[in-house]
This record gives sequence, C-alpha cells and structure tokens, in this order.
Amino acid sequence: MSYFPRADDFAPRLGYDHTLTGPEDFIFNHDTIQRVSPTEDTLSDTLSPSYDLEDFRSFPSPPKNYNFSTKYEKFHVTPSHRAGYNKIYNFRRSKSFFFELVDHLPNTNELQLKIYTNDYHMSSSPISHNSTSQLPNFKFQISKQLTHFFSTQKVIPRRFQEKFFTLIRKKLLERLDFIVSHAQKKDTNNHMTKTFFNFSYKKYRFYFGIYLPCNHSHSVDPLSNTAVACPIPVPFTMSLHRHACIIHHKKLVLYFISKDNKIPDVSNCKTFKDFHATRLYNRWAKKKTHNNFSNRLGISFTTTYRAYHSNVVAKKRLNFI
Repeated sequence: MSYFPRADDFAPRLGYDHTLTGPEDFIFNHDTIQRVSPTEDTLSDTLSPSYDLEDFRSFPSPPKNYNFSTKYEKFHVTPSHRAGYNKIYNFRRSKSFFFELVDHLPNTNELQLKIYTNDYHMSSSPISHNSTSQLPNFKFQISKQLTHFFSTQKVIPRRFQEKFFTLIRKKLLERLDFIVSHAQKKDTNNHMTKTFFNFSYKKYRFYFGIYLPCNHSHSVDPLSNTAVACPIPVPFTMSLHRHACIIHHKKLVLYFISKDNKIPDVSNCKTFKDFHATRLYNRWAKKKTHNNFSNRLGISFTTTYRAYHSNVVAKKRLNFI
C-alpha cells in the first residue's frame, strides 16, 4: 500500500541532504554570546554613575486652597434727618448693604469680609468660602458676598437671582471705579460721588454700595476719654479722600468759592456759619452794593450792609427789626 512520505521518515544523507554548520551560520537557541576574559567581565559589571540616577519627572504641585469667610455686620445711627443721600440709614422703608473689599492681607491668618447692613433680621453667622489665591481680587470678593446675600434673603425668588446677581455685581464694580477716581482727585470743590445705587424688586427697595468707613474719631467713654474710629458707612465721597457719615458731617472740610471778585475768598472756614459770617463782614467792610430787580413787580432796588449803634435799631415788643 502506497502512502505519502512523512517528515519523520526523512533521513538526510551525508553529502547530499545535510551540510555541517560553520562558524558563520546561525542556529536557533544557539549560544552566540562571546566569552570574555575575567578582567573584561569585571569591568562590564561596573556601571557608570549616570545609570544610578532615577528618572524623576516633574509633576505640577496641586493648587493650594485658602479659606475665608463672609458675615453681616449691623450698624445703626440715631439722627432723625434721613433724606437725600442719608436715606441709606433709613431701616423702615428700605435696607442697605455695603460690601467691604480688602486690598491687603490682614494681620490674622484668616480673611473675613463683612457686609454692613441695617437689616437686623439677617443672621450674623459667617459662611466659609474657598479660594486658590491668598488674596482674591475684587470681583471674586463681590461674587462671594453676593452669594452670601442671596442665600440669606427671602424676598427675591431663585429664578431671578442669576440675572440680578450679574447686574448687581457689574454695578458694584462700576461704583468702585467711580469712588476711586473721585477720591484721588485734588480739586478744591464740594462735588460728591455716591457710594451706593438703588435697586428695587416689586415693593422692596435696597441700597447696594461699596463700604467706606467714616473714620472720624468719636469718644466712647467721656470719663476715660477713649476715642475710636467711626465704623459707620458713608453715603458719598469727595476729592482729597473726604467723606463722613451722617453723625460726623459737621467735621467735614468744605471749600467755598465766592462769586464776588471784590471779596476775598475764604476757604479755611470749616462750617457754613463761619463762612456766612465772614462773607457778611467782608461785604460790610468793602461797602458792597448789590443791585436787585424784581420781575414780578417791575421795580429795582439796592441792598447794602450798614452797622449802627444798638440805640438806632427799632424795637417792636421783644423782637428787634
């Protein structure tokens, strides 16, 4: 029976099917490593110093987190006159919120931002925040304080908070630029820039502003003569960094510019009474005559200031004319 030849049945014949291996032939699993002398083997085992160093890769360090907090600080004033720019002190018809901004690191390790308000229903418990910067910028500080405000108020619904959040933050940053620009001026005038702006939602009215302390000293204890700086927020700022609250408005230095060229300007007067008394005396000393004309009656008259003896002054009952 014929069959196909198998590989196992193959027997090479010398000289025909098998050739002896030479030194240049490659055989699988053959030891091809050349033997070296013991001296060369010892030298090859000694590695260079460059191989002893590990390959260290520089990975960026994780960002640090700094903690700071925001809280409400209550203020209250006693004067009853709260019209005009003093309306921020009225707590019955409206609520005021002034945001404190920090431009340098405090002496303590923890940074605390305060929101000065006259709303006594707000909780004074602080809220913690995280930041990758040890001193956050003004925009970040305002954002966290507004977050504190919207999380504690109960008037504006949540569906409108995102829209009002962006609007209020934008107006606060603009108000900050106005305050810094006007306070750094060196003009000798009495122009005022408000530190706040109005915001209303339905029947509720708010005053949001940048906190500027009054810093006028006032005595706490008259017996011990202890004086501290006034922390009440101010409603306006003037040139040469002049500002004052409603209590210390009389201590504010004002400049007066007379429209009469013949009367010397008196700019060292600190109150309105001093200014008017000095101007009246100067007009009497210079014998100033002012011409007046009445459009309603169609007549003209002159006014001058004269000084007479007390016996010449007419007396009607208990009043002098």
